[in-house]
Amino acid sequence: MAGEETIVHAVNTGVPHVVGQDDLTAELEDSFVETRGRAIRRHERFLPAGTNVNFASLARDGSVVIRSYERGVERETPACGTGSIAVAVVLSHLGLVRSPVALLTRGGDRLLVSFTLEPSGASGIVLAGPALVNYRGAVTLSRGTT
Repeated sequence: MAGEETIVHAVNTGVPHVVGQDDLTAELEDSFVETRGRAIRRHERFLPAGTNVNFASLARDGSVVIRSYERGVERETPACGTGSIAVAVVLSHLGLVRSPVALLTRGGDRLLVSFTLEPSGASGIVLAGPALVNYRGAVTLSRGTT
């Protein structure tokens, strides 16, 4: 942590993300994701807004295992769409994967990210995966109340 060097890749997919690539993402301890994610999220390089942090590794089947620490939530989340895109594009730029990229999230969902690799990023990005309604609600507001 403090004083340690870690190679990460910064990318903005509409929100800032950092991608760290290793060989053991699926086996990372939850406490590691929380502690390292929090440290990188708040690193001086990414202030004042901070960044989301994604840990990624290649699986034997060619897909990518991803774990995401999200700013605002301030913990690991089961999945992150913009993080999945960030991981796919960064790993593609590193020559580790090619579009379309299959990703397995912490929540168990399989996502597919398709894109055209560009010298400074990617274009034509499409994220595909399951979409579920988690909550429905209604609010009634009266005029004159805040």
